[in-house]
Amino acid sequence: MKLKVFTKEFDENKRATIEFAQEIEKHYDVEYINLDSREAVFDAETYDIYSSPTFLVVRDNGTEVESWRGQLPILSEVKLALNR
Repeated sequence: MKLKVFTKEFDENKRATIEFAQEIEKHYDVEYINLDSREAVFDAETYDIYSSPTFLVVRDNGTEVESWRGQLPILSEVKLALNR
């Protein structure tokens, strides 16, 4: 399982988003994706990402397990999803 974190370069919540993700990163695999980059287009289309921040828990094969869109999730909920 992995947490994908989608942010925008000038998002007002970017700092809080990164700090939250760094806490998760202490124990889990985290991938950061800047929605303003060209490289993010595939992931944004694949997972229908339209808001920032977005947090996705995905299996190793890329299938979505849980998502939180446009807000910071509760830490315990993310950890629970990552342990499924």
